[in-house]
Amino acid sequence: MLRFTLLALALGGCPRTPTPEPLGQPDPAQEVLARAQARTVPDALRARFGFKIDSEPLGLSGSTGGALIVDRPGRGHLAVLGPFGGPLAQVQTDGTGLAVLMPRQRQHATALDAGERLLALTEGIAGLPEVVDLFVGKVPLDAERITATEPTAEGLEITMAGPQDTVVQLVLEPASATPRLVDVMRTDGTSLLSATYGPFQPMEDGTAMPGEASFHVPSLQLQLDVRFKSWTVLEGDPPDVFSLAPPDGFSTGTLNVAGLLSPPSP
Repeated sequence: MLRFTLLALALGGCPRTPTPEPLGQPDPAQEVLARAQARTVPDALRARFGFKIDSEPLGLSGSTGGALIVDRPGRGHLAVLGPFGGPLAQVQTDGTGLAVLMPRQRQHATALDAGERLLALTEGIAGLPEVVDLFVGKVPLDAERITATEPTAEGLEITMAGPQDTVVQLVLEPASATPRLVDVMRTDGTSLLSATYGPFQPMEDGTAMPGEASFHVPSLQLQLDVRFKSWTVLEGDPPDVFSLAPPDGFSTGTLNVAGLLSPPSP
């Protein structure tokens, strides 16, 4: 009997410890998305840049330098600079309205409903705060709106549902989790607004900011190409440059945003 038991143990061997299941590997696409969602941008920034603009319906064509001050969310001040550094024009927003200032002509015009009209033009996608965010390379990545993610040769492609039967497609650069492309379109594929970004560059605090960006609005035949020269974080309260009120001694009027932001007639 003892021999039979020993033989059975020898043939059957000892009970084996179950091999643990390998731990699941992190999903690279979700890891890139998580880093992009966690990416922060300082609220108060100053930038200097050169730009080229072209829009036949708006009567804009040329290239020069500029300076930008933002106080997120929504407030922005853009100065178009002449060859000797003086401002040729200034555009500023408090997040809802828009003002244009022509220093040499001492003229000033405002549109208090500019944000609403911009939202209508982009079918609910982009108001003035969203335009400010596009300039600083901050894009919306609301988890509840994401419908698909797909790694591609260009980067991580993300599809998001937008308002009023629109779709937002983003492409993120995997290494830095910064945007390469933002394309806002109708569900039939008609583009409403797009932004493309070159490589982002780190500031002194390590925050990655756009080195160059291009913006396109097909309905206005608008193409704006920007090359940023510097980004600086503003400590303390930013300068008071966002008011829509006219400066002393300037004539003032109403900015025709209805015509400015209306698509050209076919």
